[in-house]
Amino acid sequence: MSIFKILREQSAIGFDGRIVFQGNDSGQLKGEVLVHSGDIVGCNYNGSSGKKALLNLAYEDFAEVAEFNYTVEPEVISQDKIQFESTLTDFEDSFREVYEKIKSSKKLKPPPGKRLVINSDFVCRGDKISATEFDILCTISDFGKVADIYKNSPLLDFEVTLGLVSLRKKGALKVVS
Repeated sequence: MSIFKILREQSAIGFDGRIVFQGNDSGQLKGEVLVHSGDIVGCNYNGSSGKKALLNLAYEDFAEVAEFNYTVEPEVISQDKIQFESTLTDFEDSFREVYEKIKSSKKLKPPPGKRLVINSDFVCRGDKISATEFDILCTISDFGKVADIYKNSPLLDFEVTLGLVSLRKKGALKVVS
């Protein structure tokens, strides 16, 4: 059963609680989606949280990259657990917009083991960069390994991929290993 079908069912009844999902193959806990009065209010998945985690979960479920078993657990969701608020309709609309971008950027994603550094010549030139590129450069300054950049960036994975490609074309990044 897909996450969208479960969310539709829970949204229709104004559910309060969490939807816990486990890997089909191992039964290991993968994450959770928090629902309050039928609205999505939080998600934790693969070490990330918030809308980024929710969109990554939805993509992997929809594209059948991963298979999950879901358990619906009624619970009162306290205000301190709320990460964001989104109706199911808003989430489905944003997922449609992002899905094609995610799909097309997957083939551009660099290998996770590569290490990147910021090219000092680029910094000295003072070229203009976008807000997304700035966020990526900030993340690279703390984490040089590609896998760590994706994990620790506040951006969605496809945004990181497109930003890395753009920065590489501008000569802002060097691959060191």
